[in-house]
Order: sequence, then structure tokens, then C-alpha cells
Amino acid sequence: MRVVWSKSLRVIALAAIAGACFVPSAAQAQGKFALRVGAYGATNNESRVLSDNKGALVGFQYNLSGIPAVLNGESWSTFVSVDYMFQASDDIRFQAIPVALNQVYTFEEQSGKTPYAGFFLSAVTYKSELTTPDQPWITRIGGGLILGLNLNDKLFIEGRYEMVDKTNSRGVPQGFRALLGYRF
Repeated sequence: MRVVWSKSLRVIALAAIAGACFVPSAAQAQGKFALRVGAYGATNNESRVLSDNKGALVGFQYNLSGIPAVLNGESWSTFVSVDYMFQASDDIRFQAIPVALNQVYTFEEQSGKTPYAGFFLSAVTYKSELTTPDQPWITRIGGGLILGLNLNDKLFIEGRYEMVDKTNSRGVPQGFRALLGYRF
């Protein structure tokens, strides 16, 4: 019972943090909600062993307004993203939920497409069964770089590299993510 209560509290806390990001800007937001699907590729040996380099992810992102950009300029935008990464095979031994605050700079339009680049800070909650089959969920701080391309107003592709704090943990989910997204 205690384990179930602990897991429930974690889920509620993550939902509250994600919800708090939406509340101050919900009235000002541009209505840019997006669904994302993609693949995950590990960059360290431990994560490669766990995910067998067949990681998949699903998630969403929501544009925020009213949050100041770290760097000056009109082309900076901020959004929050939440993904669920998992091993895409029969025996799931690896799962991660990165919640990230992203800031991107959108460049001028090139042939009808607009490239963008940026950075993000994340809290990554993950479970990897490298050390023990019953490892609890662990949360670590991470961050990384983003490169993307808006194919039109609705469709985008994105690549990102994420580094995660490895203190007292193994099987840390750091690596590359390739995403395809659709904005509503």
C-alpha cells in the first residue's frame, strides 16, 4: 500500500508542476498544443544495454507566453514538453518521463520552412532495471540542445540531445531524440 501511495504522490506532483506551467499563461497562450512521436537513441553504454537502441517516445508540448526569454529578441519562444520514453521491445526494462522547459529561436523563413534552435532544462523521472529489477523511479535534472524545422504551421521535425545528472545512479537516459510533431 505504501508503494502505491508513493507512486500516486509522484504522479500527482508531476501533474501539478506541469499544470502550474499552463495556468499563468493559459489566457495569453497562442493555442499551440502539439502531439509528438519519435525515437530515442542512447549515448552511453548502460542505456544502450537497457533500451537495446530501440527506444520510442510519445508526448506533447504546449507553447507558453508571458515567460521572459533568457536571450533578447522577438523570435524567442518558450514551451513546456512532456514525453514518455520506453524500450520498444517485448520486455520493458527502461522507462523515462522528461518534463522540459524549452526556449527556441525561430530563424527567418527559408523556402516555406522555418528552422529553429534552442536549449532546454528538464526534470527526468526514470526507471531502469540495470541494477535491480525493482528499482524505484528516480528524478534527475538534465538539459540539452534543440534543432528543429517547422515544415508548415502544423507539422514540425525536431532533434535534441539531452544530458542528465548521473549522481548515484546507473542507466541514465541521456542521448538523442528525433521527433515528429503536429500542432493543433
